[in-house]
Parts: sequence; structure tokens; C-alpha cells
Amino acid sequence: MSHDWIIDLEEIRRLARQDEAENLRFRQYLRFELSFTKDDLDVLVWEALAEVAPAIDCLACGNCCRSTHTAFTPEEIEVLAPRLGLTPAEFRHRHIVVEAGVAFINPLPCPFFEGNRCKVYEDRPEVCREYPHLYKPDSSYRSKDILGNVDVCPIVFNVWHLLKDRTGFEASKPPKPAS
Repeated sequence: MSHDWIIDLEEIRRLARQDEAENLRFRQYLRFELSFTKDDLDVLVWEALAEVAPAIDCLACGNCCRSTHTAFTPEEIEVLAPRLGLTPAEFRHRHIVVEAGVAFINPLPCPFFEGNRCKVYEDRPEVCREYPHLYKPDSSYRSKDILGNVDVCPIVFNVWHLLKDRTGFEASKPPKPAS
């Protein structure tokens, strides 16, 4: 089945804002109303990802590197700092801000992102390696994180909308009251 995937970031942001309430209802639908097992939903997400991802060139986008604060573990800092000719302390001083005990890259865009490529690709943090995090299990449980990337990543945006179609979600149907 052929699709016209939306890849324009401005259009994705506009549609994500426009559909914010619907997307929240869809998240509720995935979590509490859909009669799929969690494994069945994961398979559906992975099938949608397999369809969408090959059609979208991450190197033509790079929006994740421009707009999300990457988390670094202490071990990742220990590996990356020497590669950059820095001590871990210098790396933290130059590139890290700590919020709620988590070390995040600062500022944005990522200082290692240049010409739509990662300058430290081989040593990039795990969170970057796993982006856009759609192949992980428990899609229903992680739906809040997935929804948080709908306006950032064209792959996530298009997978999310494909899931709406494939799960039978009716946007105009009011949500069920919480019990």
C-alpha cells in the first residue's frame, strides 16, 4: 500500500497542534479501550514502523538533534569525553545540564550535530541509538513518550497516524468516561 507520508516539519508541527486533543484521545484509546493485547499492539507498531521508516531519510531531517535534549549516562560521558580531547569533568562543564538528576546535552541543537550528521556517531548515547524508540516493547505503556515525539519526528508522526487507521480509531467518537 502506497502512502504520501508527511515529512515537512512545519506541516507536522501544525497538524500535531491541530490534533492535540484527538491525539490525547487516541493515547487513551490505545491504553484503555483497544482490545489488542500489548504484544499485538507492539506488532502493529513495528509493522507500521517497517512501512514508514524506509520512506523517510533521517539525514534529511535531523530534527531530533535540533530539538530534543539528549540524556547522557555517566558511562557515556566517560567514553565520549576522551574522544573529544576532554576530561569527563570538562565535558560535563561544556555540554551538560543536570535536571532532576539526569544529565542532558546543552544547548540545542546538539553541539555534536553538524551538517545533518552526528560528529560522534560511533559513540553517541544509547537514547540516540534507539530514537525514535518505536521498536521497544510495551507501546501502550510508552504511548505518552511516543506522543511526545509526534511533533518532532516525521517517522513517529506518520506511524502514529497509520496506527489510528489500523486500530479503527474514530476521531469524532467522544472518549469513554474514566471509571
